[in-house]
Amino acid sequence: MSLLAVDGLDIRFRTDDGEVQALHGVDLQVAPGEIVGVVGESGCGKSVTASAVMGLLPTPPARIAGGSVRFDGRDVLGLSARQWRPLRGPGMAMIFQEPMTALNPVFTIGSQMRDVLRRHERLSRRAADARAADWLGRVGIPDPQGKLNAYPHQLSGGMRQRVMIAMALSCRPRLLIADEPTTALDVTIQAQVLELITGLVRAEGVAMLLITHDMGVVAETCDRVHVMYCGRVVEEAPVRDLFAAPRHPYTAGLLACLPRVTGGVGEALPTIPGRVPELHALPPGCAFADRCPNVQDDCRAAPPPLTRHGNARVACLHPMPA
Repeated sequence: MSLLAVDGLDIRFRTDDGEVQALHGVDLQVAPGEIVGVVGESGCGKSVTASAVMGLLPTPPARIAGGSVRFDGRDVLGLSARQWRPLRGPGMAMIFQEPMTALNPVFTIGSQMRDVLRRHERLSRRAADARAADWLGRVGIPDPQGKLNAYPHQLSGGMRQRVMIAMALSCRPRLLIADEPTTALDVTIQAQVLELITGLVRAEGVAMLLITHDMGVVAETCDRVHVMYCGRVVEEAPVRDLFAAPRHPYTAGLLACLPRVTGGVGEALPTIPGRVPELHALPPGCAFADRCPNVQDDCRAAPPPLTRHGNARVACLHPMPA
């Protein structure tokens, strides 16, 4: 049984140009202890999916028009704010893209971690401080006891992100959602933070949904991956299978754009031709049709369903050969 099961999720946003459909029947699953990636270009619906799973979509302007999100068998889409409160923390936790906006600048690190722990675990102040310092040490922050009295602006970006990791894992959640957790960090420390997250997740037996645009990150950290394009999952497969033989032309294009150590000096990276269509003006057929090297007339008639091909599921009428 899946710990997280998203089925047919349809989300729309009210805009000045009318209602825009951001997600079109998104399906994804995460099993206990599994690390699942969601990858795609900016605007494809990755973060909207993560926010919907965590119950953080602002409604309005967002509207859930269909589908379900089940956590441990329970549909969470219709929960009230009061019903969500005990679920976040020990059930689900999230690491956001930018720790400086996720952390409150007027409270110390210790007070924010203490609030999370006491709210969800009913610990005494002393026990909460001890747990917080222990987790700060586990994520590699020097002088963890002293850092409880620091304010977010007194820490570097990498240290703030480590605080977010400690805060998210301190209540021992069953599912961790990491939304582009290294985007705001220097390249030199991105690998360290990713290694830290995955190491702790594996050690604690926590399932993780990793939102990213980086196929290299997916290759290093995930067990399975969902590739999204224009609000749809276009391919889902075990990571090894997907990298060995991508079935959707969009996935193949993403992998072709990865830098190669064999490339010559000054050699330009391959790119996917064309542009991503606007969400309010999607074509009637496959949204990737105008950029696809395998496009045929039937591709423009209707969006292709997600169908099984071996170990993968692919939304393509003319998939790449295995």
